[in-house]
Amino acid sequence: MFPLTEILEDLDQRRVSSISGLGLPAAACLVASLPDPNHLVIVTPDDERARTFRDDLSFFLPGRNVGFLPPEEALPYERMLPDIERSSLRISCLLAAGSGAAPVVIPAPALLQPTIPPEIGRAHV
Repeated sequence: MFPLTEILEDLDQRRVSSISGLGLPAAACLVASLPDPNHLVIVTPDDERARTFRDDLSFFLPGRNVGFLPPEEALPYERMLPDIERSSLRISCLLAAGSGAAPVVIPAPALLQPTIPPEIGRAHV
């Protein structure tokens, strides 16, 4: 039996909840059915599953923004400039996650990459 009430209680009290064993569309449907999905950060194992989950969640939340934090393509010490569009998407996603403006889907590798501090992002919006 799926412990939906436990998950809802955890999320209502702003605790961390972990869901595994569901397919991505079923998990997206569950997230979309929560009372306030905008304050959620969903972490997936990789970029492909994060993009799929974002698309599935967008389907279940029509007309609402769903953030996606893509990993940087350039590693920190490589001699190449980061893609400006990807960097802009990362910043807007971080701001959405910090303000609760939208649910945000993040692949685990993107969590390991440096970002701007939240107070700097908020100060320049």
